[in-house]
Amino acid sequence: MDHTAPQTVLVIDDEYYVRDSMAAYLEDVGYRVLAAENGREGLEVFRREMPDVVLTDLRMPVLDGFGLLEAVRAEAPFTPIVVVSGLGALDEAVRALNLGAWDYVSKPIMNFEELKITLERVLDRARLLLENRAYQQNLEKLVEERTRQVQASQSRLIQAHKMASIGRLASGVAHEINNPNNYIAFNSDLLTEIWNEALPVLAEYAGKHPGFTLGGLPFAEIPATTARLLNGLSDGSRRISTIVSQLKQYARPVSAAGESGFCVNRAVANAVALLDHHIRRSTDAFSMDLADELPLVAGVSQQIEQVLINLLTNALQAISSRQQAICVSTGFDAQRNEVVISVADQGCGMSSETLNRLKEPFFSTRHEDGGTGLGLSISDSIIQEHGGTLTFESEAGRGTRAVVRLKTALKQGGGA
Repeated sequence: MDHTAPQTVLVIDDEYYVRDSMAAYLEDVGYRVLAAENGREGLEVFRREMPDVVLTDLRMPVLDGFGLLEAVRAEAPFTPIVVVSGLGALDEAVRALNLGAWDYVSKPIMNFEELKITLERVLDRARLLLENRAYQQNLEKLVEERTRQVQASQSRLIQAHKMASIGRLASGVAHEINNPNNYIAFNSDLLTEIWNEALPVLAEYAGKHPGFTLGGLPFAEIPATTARLLNGLSDGSRRISTIVSQLKQYARPVSAAGESGFCVNRAVANAVALLDHHIRRSTDAFSMDLADELPLVAGVSQQIEQVLINLLTNALQAISSRQQAICVSTGFDAQRNEVVISVADQGCGMSSETLNRLKEPFFSTRHEDGGTGLGLSISDSIIQEHGGTLTFESEAGRGTRAVVRLKTALKQGGGA
């Protein structure tokens, strides 16, 4: 025997002398031997010790060899079972083989070398079967991993095309919107200057002409109303400029090594600003809880903004009433040296089955609404490329919480 540790044989036979003689021989040739005098005791020993091979008689009290064979086959199909059958009961041996026995030897055993050869044969077969199963499992794992890589590559390629399209759109939007917005900004400033100079003249005129109105409003209401309107024009123009600038920055291609660190709270604010219209349209209960003095995070802010926009969009799609809340929060886990971003909603939630498949490429619960199933897969890839994690906590009917963890740009203690 060429084994670093002896293999274990369980010998089951109700005849003491037969059981003892087989056990003595097998120990002499290097096996570790366990013994039982009936099928029920043998099954208990098997479950406790999990031997490499079982050698069993067929005719036994309490539980015969056939019952033992069926139980062992159900629990450990790769454990070889050799039956011991009398010379006049070959039909029983055939029945045992049909039930799953691997081989048989006849008793009385006249040549124990035959028993040794039989055990070596079935153990070799078991080893080959286990090696083959391990090979198949490894092959399946490799195929699954390669399939996942291909799907992820396809997802990233689609996303790259989408981002290129957004970039072209942003460039067009900037050109088409910035020009008229510049007129609005310039004209609102000029109108404000003109109004400030005209107001004293109008006030003097109104003092001499009681009941004087402008635009159907009493002159007493005109100064405050006009100031509010002019401020609204200026604020609206500035808001248009900010949104266009953020859109251009979001769509601009950048290198993953292009930033040494960025502020997570600013990334959150930018993502929320881009989705402001959708947020206001969907919920009255949106909130942000951003921790102060967070350390910078290693990576590219634009890509994290992309992830946050995806997570926020999913949260907005999950809620069904304006009273359901969405909260974005940030914090610092000092023990793990990670900045944590949380996007929590009070929406429909997800089942455990959906939760387990959430980050699979092309898996979506919203295919009928145009969902591609790529958003979370791509988001997960982005976070992994940043050395972080993206996890989800959810329960059907009780909302969802997405948690992003990102490594800080500097190690604790000031190291690079």
